[in-house]
Amino acid sequence: MSCRVPTSSPSVIPIGRTGTIDEVAAVVHYLASPEASFTTGQCYDISGGRATY
Repeated sequence: MSCRVPTSSPSVIPIGRTGTIDEVAAVVHYLASPEASFTTGQCYDISGGRATY
């Protein structure tokens, strides 16, 4: 499985840049931690404000 790098221009992302691997990893880390034990049925959009769906 290969990693696909987004080709979107940062100008179409409201934050103005693409996200980093560390930013995505931080959300995964939180969801796998005991602090997220009461979190259910959520959809986390890690897109810098750009809807990707």
